Amino acid sequence: IHGFVGGFCEQRIAEMSNLRLRPARKPCPDKCLAQGSCWRNGTCDCNKGWAGYNCGIECGGGASNPCSGHGACNKTDGKCICAEGFAGRNCTRRNVPQDVKAYRKTIMGMNKAEQKGKGDTGSPVEGGPASPTASPSGDS
Repeated sequence: IHGFVGGFCEQRIAEMSNLRLRPARKPCPDKCLAQGSCWRNGTCDCNKGWAGYNCGIECGGGASNPCSGHGACNKTDGKCICAEGFAGRNCTRRNVPQDVKAYRKTIMGMNKAEQKGKGDTGSPVEGGPASPTASPSGDS
C-alpha cells in the first residue's frame, strides 16, 4: 500500500515528492538507564558489566569486574557463566574436580611421584628445612 511501510504496512510514512522519510526511532526502555547504547529498533546494547532489557541488572561480581574475571555475564539476566575450574554466583569459588590427583597436578604442577623425585617423601630429610639439624641459612 502506498504511504505505508513495515512488515504489515502498519507504519505510515510522510512523503514529499519522491523523498520517503524513515519511521521515527523507537525509544529505548528507560533510556537504557545510562548503562548502554540505544539501537534504532528500541533495544539496549548494555555496557560491560550490565544486563537486562534496560541494562538495569548489574552482573555478578560487579560492573567493574563482571564474574570476577572468571566467566561471562549473561546479557539477559546478569547471571555468570563460569569458566572451567570456577563456580558460584560470581565465579569466585574454585571448582575442585572429583579426581583429587588430577586437581593436585593441575594446581601444584606436579603429582606425588614427581614430588618424591624432588626429595619430598613426606618425612623430614637430614639437613632439610624440617630437620632439627638444619642451619638457619640452609647450609649444614
